[in-house]
Amino acid sequence: MGNRKTIGLDADLVKNLKEVARKRGITLSNYLRALINEALALENLGHYAPRALREKRIEYILENLGFIFTPREVLDNIAPQEIVEVGKRVGVVAKELGIESLELIELLSRSVGNIIMDSNRIVLIKSPGSRESTLVDLIKGVSSSAGLKVESSDTMVIIKVPREAVEASLREFRERKTRRRVPRALSK
Repeated sequence: MGNRKTIGLDADLVKNLKEVARKRGITLSNYLRALINEALALENLGHYAPRALREKRIEYILENLGFIFTPREVLDNIAPQEIVEVGKRVGVVAKELGIESLELIELLSRSVGNIIMDSNRIVLIKSPGSRESTLVDLIKGVSSSAGLKVESSDTMVIIKVPREAVEASLREFRERKTRRRVPRALSK
């Protein structure tokens, strides 16, 4: 640790960070080192660290709402309309907690697999009776509660979204994709 650098942070931010470190029983320097090292590890895997932290915060909130990581087989016997209603309730609570609906929809959509985004819509392809179809119905409910226009058929759900929101999301996706690198240990 020979060469040190000084960085500028707002006084309120430093005060909050000191309090967090104190509660954890470590120094501010050690807390920041651990935080930065983990952020760099995420970046080295091609993930945008601030977004990964936001997503983790959403996961914690969903856990508090009763969500759990569940084997897909468990989802096989739930009626689609029940799932849509659960999605609506999740969307309302997420909005009250300040979670952006499109961010939540994108996070949930990762498990669907068949998703198409363009300048004004998100298209989720579903196979009736599949496990992914259950998740699509959940996303449909979240979208509906967010006030987004939703069109649905047996094979797809189309979510109309404000153009600027999708463009911002696409830009971030492209940036993440270009930053993704294979870790050195895996490239050998």
